Amino acid sequence: MLFCKVSDFEDLLKIEPRILNEKIEDWLLFLRGKINPNSIPTMYYGVELFFAMNNVLINTIKLRHMFPAKIKKSGANPWKTDDIRKMLSHARYTRDKAIVLFLASTGGRIGSIEGLKVKNLVDMPLNCKAVLIYGDDKEEYWAFLTPEASKCLQDYFAERRQDGEFINSESPVFRTIYNRNRITSRNYARMSPKMIATSSARSSIYRMIEQARIVREKQGFAYDIQMDHGFRKRFNTILKINSGINSNIAEKLMGHKRGLDGVYFTPTREQCFEEFKKAIPELTIDESLRLKSELDSVVKKLDVSESEKDLRILQLEEQARKTQEILSKLLLRLDGS
Repeated sequence: MLFCKVSDFEDLLKIEPRILNEKIEDWLLFLRGKINPNSIPTMYYGVELFFAMNNVLINTIKLRHMFPAKIKKSGANPWKTDDIRKMLSHARYTRDKAIVLFLASTGGRIGSIEGLKVKNLVDMPLNCKAVLIYGDDKEEYWAFLTPEASKCLQDYFAERRQDGEFINSESPVFRTIYNRNRITSRNYARMSPKMIATSSARSSIYRMIEQARIVREKQGFAYDIQMDHGFRKRFNTILKINSGINSNIAEKLMGHKRGLDGVYFTPTREQCFEEFKKAIPELTIDESLRLKSELDSVVKKLDVSESEKDLRILQLEEQARKTQEILSKLLLRLDGS
């Protein structure tokens, strides 16, 4: 419509068929060099369907042959754990930290955040939480929050309650930001919080990436690491390279439904959690918490006395503390440079 300089759908339908076909041809040529060649067919199909539903004939065979050759997809790399640490260090709000940790822990698509309600959260062992992604939809599936992500989310809820919000089962897990300086006993936006939009969540992540000065390589029309999907690729990689995790359940934790497993393989929430908890150390972002999680796993396997376990715990905790100090100094140097 913008390309044809019209402001109403009806105006498109009034264009004479021969001229209309020429305009669509020109539009497809215009898109070359403007957007990723792989995206052009998707944009065109919507236009084709619009005219088909309105009984307007266009030369679909010729138009489809004008699609440019597809190029190699970019954005195949996952976020590195160090990159996510940098994002968190530049988060303006606890909410933004909670969003990043939510995506890193669940591997969920960023669109799953919009519409998520408190009733979709369930407490699990090890201070974890289960999250029903796309609840009440045929695509719903269970994902999980690590102890680290769960605590950050609880801290976020505590802030909202402190500011006067009444959180119940229907409350949004992630809400829009409000100005704390303008909160009064009679004013509230906070009494009827608005659900965060996917676009707002993306903006928050983009701001953290920019402020943390995380370098991504530009590949054609996109980056080697997708801003939001990079969390999902990291999650998938961690689960798939862990030989101790059932690969079929790993697919379920990603919300994938492939082949007969998508219909006939229906593990319970608890069975999914048993596989998820094997990946908690690698999914954890904070280095000290990661080492502690690994420590807990090691201690469970140790066949030694309680006193020996206590000694090994102290040694590993000291190692974790020193490692965290070294990482903090390195991050300060990187920020300074």
